[in-house]
Amino acid sequence: MFRFCAISYLVVVVLLITSCQKKEPTYDLQLDYMYHIYGKEIEKDCGFLKKSLQVKKVNWNLETPSNWNQLDREIQAYYLYLERLDSLSRLKQENLFYTADEINTEGKLFVKKSNELMRTIEEVVDKHTVLYARIDLLLGVQDIRSEEEKGLYFKYLDYNFLGVPPHSFNYLVKMRKRNVLLVQNELWNDWR
Repeated sequence: MFRFCAISYLVVVVLLITSCQKKEPTYDLQLDYMYHIYGKEIEKDCGFLKKSLQVKKVNWNLETPSNWNQLDREIQAYYLYLERLDSLSRLKQENLFYTADEINTEGKLFVKKSNELMRTIEEVVDKHTVLYARIDLLLGVQDIRSEEEKGLYFKYLDYNFLGVPPHSFNYLVKMRKRNVLLVQNELWNDWR
């Protein structure tokens, strides 16, 4: 009888352990779904910002300096790149910047394109202005300094995208698209 109770006890313990391990983390799934819903709201913001930008460009009657036109084209090209990422992430339902916790080619391309855009912005916008500080805050991809450990830095992608589930990844891409449109609108406001 003791043997039967001991075996039954072990079976129950093993079943409890395996059922606990298979349980999905509901918090992460709820958070991921929430980001999916927020992403839809950000798309509405993007639509509004695009319309606002179109109005500004139509109402601007004077000729624009060539460096501003070049910057505007670079920003539009970067936005189209983000549109491609947005579509691809929705299609594949995955974090496009990582393969097995390692930054992949797409992640490296994102950092490269982001840095190229920031260099183009630096050629037009004075680095010592509030406008530039805001642009850098919204679009910069420099390493993130740890608040706890002085001298410790995290790669931008690791800090913001490592381990992010698909809907959350897509949300972050949509936020970046919105930030690009915010910057483009602010540049047109500043330029007037």
